Amino acid sequence: MTTETLMIIGSGALARSVCCGLATVGGPGLRLVVVGRDRARTDETAYLARAAAAAAGRPVTVEPWCAPDSDVEQFAEAVAHHRPVGVVVCASLQSPWERNAAPSAWTSLLAEGGFGLSLPLQSALALRAARALRATGSDAWMVNGCFPDAVNPLLAALGLTPLCGIGNISTIAESLRASFGPNERDSVRVLAHHLHLGTVAEELEAVAFLEDERLSDVTVRLAGQRTCARTELSRVAGAAAGRLLHALVTGVEIRAHVPGPLGLAGGYPVLVRHGAVRLDLPAGVSQEQAAQWNALWAVHDGVSVDGEQVCFPEQAALALGSWLADRAEGFPVTAIDEVIGEFGDLREKLRRDADPSGGSAAMAGVTGRHS
Repeated sequence: MTTETLMIIGSGALARSVCCGLATVGGPGLRLVVVGRDRARTDETAYLARAAAAAAGRPVTVEPWCAPDSDVEQFAEAVAHHRPVGVVVCASLQSPWERNAAPSAWTSLLAEGGFGLSLPLQSALALRAARALRATGSDAWMVNGCFPDAVNPLLAALGLTPLCGIGNISTIAESLRASFGPNERDSVRVLAHHLHLGTVAEELEAVAFLEDERLSDVTVRLAGQRTCARTELSRVAGAAAGRLLHALVTGVEIRAHVPGPLGLAGGYPVLVRHGAVRLDLPAGVSQEQAAQWNALWAVHDGVSVDGEQVCFPEQAALALGSWLADRAEGFPVTAIDEVIGEFGDLREKLRRDADPSGGSAAMAGVTGRHS
């Protein structure tokens, strides 16, 4: 029996949900390797997935692999050792929960300018993983779960195109599908962006179809999702990711919704077949129209990637201008490593400004999804 290995980078909420989602649907020969920087949390994530597999009666094996520095060299070592068929990035340098766990001048900046301002920090580990795959000559595909609506276009502009993302639109689409009866759910197709995890103005609402008929009550159907605690939505994202990743490994055909497919911005309905992903748009909706909707939504989320340039729209540029004037309107994608450092330094400064002691102990649990 052939063993297929998937490498999951991260040990936070998203990684745990993805591992458990995979563990409950995976078949014989599926092996998960959980790569995290903290040994105890990595071991714990692997244990939870093993227990989930056992409870579901699935013959999935799960192993932990500690990479304390989470750098290109350590990711490359893990890839060379385990030879995965796919790598799933579920870790970033910026926690999506920081605003609630440890509010500061930094989280106020993100609230004012838009979540898109966190793009450099969201991209760091996905960038390292993609570089590790290239450095080892691996032909493994990569799926990114860290702000893929914007990170995947950034990686594509650098010649490191991921296969697709997980989360965001998959959570939104499953929320919409759940509002229909079982016989109708497979006919739902959605175009949406990370922006739509929260409430938006009517003219910015996600676009959804039942078969090829556009829905007029998307906001009403998403009410349950939008009143649910964000920390709980990882469960939905993990379940959807488990089904998607299982299809990629086994080659079975499914309809799904993913962010950043083939380096595109935003989220789209797709057809997964024989380990490949292609768009599955409703009749009458062109790829150009779908991309235009996502481009509009990206501006309201605080960042877009236009060719080889990362662009911050007006509200983000104004918020950032007092702190990093040279980056306020954006930067070339080739400057991403330098910008990651600059945004990391700015974050620490703004965190310290909110902490009279000048320390960072309060942030110990919110430094990243993989912490």
